[in-house]
Amino acid sequence: MDAKAKVMPLSPHQADERVPSILIDTFAEANTGVAIFDAAGATLYVNAEMQALADKFVGEVSTLGDLMPEDRTSAAYIDFERFRVGRLAILRSRYAIRCVDGSLLWADVSARRLAGDGIAAPLIVVQIVDITAEQDSRRNEVLWEAALGAARQGVWDHDARRGTVTYSRMWRRMRGMSENEEVDGRREVWLERLHPDDRKRIESVVDRQESGEDGFDVIEYRERHRDGHYIWIYSRGKPIEWDENGVPVRTVGTDTDITRIKMMEAELALEKERLSVTLQSIADGVISTDHDGRITFINKAAELMTGWNVDAALGEHIETVFDSRPENQPDRPANLTAQCLKAGQIFRATFYTRLKARNGRTRYVREIASPVLDDAGAAIGAVLVFRDSTHRRKLMRELEYTASHDPLTGLDNRAAFERHLEASLGSAIAGEDQHALCLVDLDHFKAVNDGAGHSAGDALLKEIAKLIRATCRSSDCVARLGGDEFGIVLNDVSLKEARKLAQKIGARIAGLKFTWQDESFISGASIGITAIDGSVQTAGELYRNADNACYSAKRNGRGCVVVYG
Repeated sequence: MDAKAKVMPLSPHQADERVPSILIDTFAEANTGVAIFDAAGATLYVNAEMQALADKFVGEVSTLGDLMPEDRTSAAYIDFERFRVGRLAILRSRYAIRCVDGSLLWADVSARRLAGDGIAAPLIVVQIVDITAEQDSRRNEVLWEAALGAARQGVWDHDARRGTVTYSRMWRRMRGMSENEEVDGRREVWLERLHPDDRKRIESVVDRQESGEDGFDVIEYRERHRDGHYIWIYSRGKPIEWDENGVPVRTVGTDTDITRIKMMEAELALEKERLSVTLQSIADGVISTDHDGRITFINKAAELMTGWNVDAALGEHIETVFDSRPENQPDRPANLTAQCLKAGQIFRATFYTRLKARNGRTRYVREIASPVLDDAGAAIGAVLVFRDSTHRRKLMRELEYTASHDPLTGLDNRAAFERHLEASLGSAIAGEDQHALCLVDLDHFKAVNDGAGHSAGDALLKEIAKLIRATCRSSDCVARLGGDEFGIVLNDVSLKEARKLAQKIGARIAGLKFTWQDESFISGASIGITAIDGSVQTAGELYRNADNACYSAKRNGRGCVVVYG
């Protein structure tokens, strides 16, 4: 060790807040020198005995490196360095320290890392015993076990040269044994306690270790508890002494009961499997993304609807895979997921979106995007759920069409006509526009319907409906009101223009040559017109006025147009 003075941030009786009080209480009055460091090697605590020892050879302990052997070529230095960089779990070594006065102090040095319950961050505990003070050796072991007990780690020490096996109280306790119970340390007895599925694997590891072929760092296995159930053990160990042939003769390590962790892992795995099966079984498409909108999960339904298989979709941006646009705005992407990620809120489409699959197929879907939030409420991802609503949308459109159209002719029905008439009347009363209402009553229809049958009558109605629709403008409302009566709302026209258009309709109907089963029938229509100019306040009165005009046309010999008033 370098004997030059160091500047230490902590006095012997101070401790960094990261050191649990149980460790401070344990080590404070110890006759063994104890120093505690953080994972980087910075000093967090030294007890008085350690400072007393340090005064002899280094002055003050600033870092873990201050306790390393001076001879960098020695096995002790190499072992200490391996421990410092994390390649050794436990360090036990013996080496000489040159003191400030030039003398040598032989020290027994042990070190290990602590982590677990009650310890916020991993710690390194180093103990130094002046070998000349053999009476302190037992105290050292007690303190060591107390420290590991605080971390709920059981210590074991197998010394083949001396024929001894040593187990700490925590080691016994985690297996359901009493703290002072004698333990049969024979290998075959221990192997018999292991779970049958683990026994062969662990036996192979131990064989390699005992032959010097390999030493284990970490193994996991199940061991039978005194109560009969199995517990999971996380065991860390290394050989620390070898014979002249390089065969390990002493191995030490620690065991940790990780049964709760394994149970939680199993529960999480089961829950994950249930969720995966559920998501893959439902008909709704599900896509998950990270905070950048890149896909991390896609279920089978989503694969089918988007045309992207899971291997191709993972890692792609969601807008590449899920190309959806509002049906009323086909040039604008819906971007529900992007909005969700930006705002950290649920976004639900209130409209059908048009989803274009990779293979070009188009579907109409309803979608909802929900954020995945961290503890601070920030969006770290999103889940998009969407349902193929193509068939539903088609049915809705059909129902809407049926509710507003005449099933025979395809024209608007009376209900749709009345809504349109009310709207036109409202705009006229507001002084915005002037319109006209026309009622068309067919002449000679009874002769066709009674003489040639209802099929002939229906065929004639279809022909006349097509003729009227073709004569009117696309902005005009043309409806079949029932029987052989048709209604027309001519938008934005003067009465003169309406009369001219009505005469054109009448002439075309009169010129229609209708033949049914080689028999020809004449056609004609009487048409009544009334202005929608705001002078009449109700649709009912408008309808009566137009109906009176139509009746006058009938009385005037049919086949003519009469304007009300």
